[in-house]
Amino acid sequence: MKTDFKRHVGPDETCVDHCTIFSLSHPQNDAFTQECIHSHNTTCTSCWQLDDVLRDSAVNRAYLKSDNAGCNQKHDVVTAADMN
Repeated sequence: MKTDFKRHVGPDETCVDHCTIFSLSHPQNDAFTQECIHSHNTTCTSCWQLDDVLRDSAVNRAYLKSDNAGCNQKHDVVTAADMN
């Protein structure tokens, strides 16, 4: 994914995650905003997979911080996550 992403990043990319104009624009500061002249109408499997992993990690971390997880399980996983 790392090398694939580098080859598909640029100002004319139709995948929103790969479009440098969109990614580098600031939504609330017009001095740092530029409009794309193309549509973002494609998706990237690798980007969706990364989004899924990040979402699942957040859900699992929230569960482990809840009262439902065992004490040792909570400590091991939360401590490991905090170290990164």
